[in-house]
Amino acid sequence: MSEPPTSSSDPLLKDDPVGTGSYEVASGDCISSIAYEHGFFWKTLWEHPNNEALRTARGDGHILLPGDRVTVPPLVPRTEDCQTARRHRFKREGVPAKLRICVTVLRPSPETVSTDVQTQNNGTEVTIREPEAPTRWSREPLANKHWVLAVGGELTTGTTDDHGLVEAWISPGARSGRLTVDPGGGAERVMVFDLGALDPEDSSTGVAQRLRNLGFDAADPTNQASLATALEGFQHVKGIEKNGRADSRTRDALKETHGA
Repeated sequence: MSEPPTSSSDPLLKDDPVGTGSYEVASGDCISSIAYEHGFFWKTLWEHPNNEALRTARGDGHILLPGDRVTVPPLVPRTEDCQTARRHRFKREGVPAKLRICVTVLRPSPETVSTDVQTQNNGTEVTIREPEAPTRWSREPLANKHWVLAVGGELTTGTTDDHGLVEAWISPGARSGRLTVDPGGGAERVMVFDLGALDPEDSSTGVAQRLRNLGFDAADPTNQASLATALEGFQHVKGIEKNGRADSRTRDALKETHGA
């Protein structure tokens, strides 16, 4: 294993907040929740000219870094001409929001190699085949499985598609959820998640979150030695040069494996 960098931060990562607006992003915020709380359609805020720097830096308004600043302009009243003595229906744009979750499991590659081990058993030499630790892993979707989603006190049910995809409509202001896949079945999995809490993939916290979600211990993203060790474990599994750094190839593989 190579020696991890000794600096307290990785220069390849961007941990400084961006944006100049009056609203400061907190953990759990995303552009949809911020817009919902202030009475806007999310694209109105995201495409506002004063949010250009934020938009350029983050790319995705649903993955913001705590401390980022968002411009929230004053609401402008809108009027509609309607016929009297009639019932009219108005729909608020962006409500509800679409939640998509791709449910997969990591499995060892079938190409895992075995090795021969020579030993002695009652004076007789025998050969025992022991599988090596897998060096390659692949994602397998949990396809065509029943699921139950609980968000904001509302229950939604459905079945994953061939790619393990779960789709449901939720409130843009929702902060957490619980997904149960194949409840009561042999592949039952329960996932509790925070909505809007995933940081950008080019930040230390964002890299650490994705590593933890994939089973690699990155307890303290501010400790570069801890983060480097987790990155080396991920790089080993993905067949990437083990340098303990969040270089572009590693971040791309991490985002692809994690799914976001």
